[in-house]
Amino acid sequence: MEVVSAEANKEMLETVPHQNMEDMAVVYRFVLSSDDDGRASILVTNQLLETMGVTPEQLHADAMENAPQIKPVEIKGMSEVMAEMMGVEQAEMMGLFPVAPEDEKIYVATVPDKVHGAGVLAYQNFMDQAAERAGGDFFILPSSIHEVLIVPDNGEMGLKDLEAMVKEVNATQVAPADKLTDSVYHYDSKEKIFELGEKFVQRQAEKEAEHTEEKGEKSVLGDLKAKKEEVAKTPKKETIDTPVEAYSMLAEDSVLHEWVSGGRYVFVDGYFVLNNKEYITRKDAEIHLSAKGKRNLEKCALNIRVQKYTEYKHFKQDYLGYCMMLQTAGIDKRLYTFHPKFQTKIEYKPEEVYAAAQQMISSYDEDEEIELFKIIGDPTSTLCQCLSFLMERRKWKYPAAFNEHTELNKNYFGKIKNDNYNNMGTDVLMAICVGLGLTLRETEKLFDKSQNKLDYYHDPDKTYIRIMELMPGLPIGDFNSILEKAGVKQLGSVIKGDE
Repeated sequence: MEVVSAEANKEMLETVPHQNMEDMAVVYRFVLSSDDDGRASILVTNQLLETMGVTPEQLHADAMENAPQIKPVEIKGMSEVMAEMMGVEQAEMMGLFPVAPEDEKIYVATVPDKVHGAGVLAYQNFMDQAAERAGGDFFILPSSIHEVLIVPDNGEMGLKDLEAMVKEVNATQVAPADKLTDSVYHYDSKEKIFELGEKFVQRQAEKEAEHTEEKGEKSVLGDLKAKKEEVAKTPKKETIDTPVEAYSMLAEDSVLHEWVSGGRYVFVDGYFVLNNKEYITRKDAEIHLSAKGKRNLEKCALNIRVQKYTEYKHFKQDYLGYCMMLQTAGIDKRLYTFHPKFQTKIEYKPEEVYAAAQQMISSYDEDEEIELFKIIGDPTSTLCQCLSFLMERRKWKYPAAFNEHTELNKNYFGKIKNDNYNNMGTDVLMAICVGLGLTLRETEKLFDKSQNKLDYYHDPDKTYIRIMELMPGLPIGDFNSILEKAGVKQLGSVIKGDE
C-alpha cells in the first residue's frame, strides 16, 4: 500500500482503485520481485483489476493483510535514526544518542527498505502502535511519501508551529516527486480518531464550548431585567447547526418559509443564502457557498441569531412574531430567532431578486435532465438503465461511492449496473434519487418508470416529498437526520437474499 496526495494525484486516482484518507489517498501496488537489490512493483489500475476479476474491496482486504507482513512497520526514535545515519560514536559525541524514552521528541515511522513507507498510515494497527510509542495522542507530519514523523501531543508544540515546519521542509528539502502533503494530522488515542489537525482543534474547541454551556455561568435566579437585556443583544451571524434545524424553522415559520420557497433563498452550508450564482456553486449535484459568498455573508445570508436566555413567565408574549428554536443545555438555553426586521443588512432591489431567482432556475443541469427524460420515455429502456446513466454522470464507478451517497448496501450497485434490479421498492429508489441529488420532478418521472406510486398525503412519502421541495440537493445523511427528527423511517437498507 502507498499513500499519496489526493489533490496532486487527482487525475491518476480516476484510473486506479483507492481509499480516501482525509486529503490523502491509499493506492495499491503488486510486488513483482524482491531481492537484495531491491523490490520491483507496479501500480494497480482499474483496468488491471478488472482483467484479474478482483473487486476493489477484495484488493483492499488482501492489502491490509499482506502489506504489514511484506513491509512491516518500523517506528524509531529520532535519536536512534540519527545514530544509524551518522554512526553511534558521532551521535554520542554530539549528545544526540542515547535518549531516554520519555525525552524522545519525535519518532520516525517507515518500512525496512524506506520506500513508500508513508503507506504504514493505512495499516490496521499502526495508529495504536504509534500511540504506544508516543505515550498517547500524537501529531503526524508527512515528511515524504517514504516516511512520516510522529510528534507526541504533550503541549510542547502547537498545530500552527507544526504546519509551518511541514511547509518549510517541503518547500526547501523534499523533492517534488516525494512530497506527500502540507497538512498536519492528529490521532486521538482515546476516541480512536485520525483526522486533519485543524479538525482536531475545531473538535476540541466545540467540546470546551459545550462544557462551558453545561457548567452554566449565570444563575437561574438572576435579575429579570438583566435577562431581557441579554436576549436583546445582537450577536454575530452564525450558522444553523444542522439541516434538521433548518427544516424545522421552515416548517414552523410561515414568513421564513415564504422567503425561501418563493425562490429567493436556499439552505447552503448552514445559511439561508440568496439564490444567486455569485454566492453559491454546484458540484456533483451538491450546492455550497462560493468563495464570494463566504466573504460576503452579511450581504447574501439571512441573519439567523443565536441567543442565550432564561425562560420566565411572560417570555413567549414578549416574542410574538419571532420564529424560535429552543435548545436546553443545563440552565442555559440556546434561542434561534428569525424576524424580517433583523435583515436590514441584506441589500437587494426587486429586479435583483427576480434575476437571482431566474439564475437559480436555469442553473440546474438541463442537458442531463433532457437526456434522462429521453431514456425514461423510451419504452425499450429499463429503470436500471436510467439509474446507470445518472450514476455514470456522477462518476460512481465503484460500489463504495454508491454506498457513500445512498447508504444502501454495495451489492445493489452491481445489480443495477447489470440491469437486474428493475423491481426495486419505493424506499430503495427514493434513497438512490436522494443520493443522486435529483429534483422532485426527476424523482417523480423515475417513480413513474418503476411503476411505484408516490403517496403525496401519507408518510413516509409525504415527508420525503416535502424535504425535496424545501431543501433540494441535501446529502443522504442530512436527509436521514430530518427523517429521524420527524419520526419517519430513514432511507438506506441492507440487501436481503436474492430480492
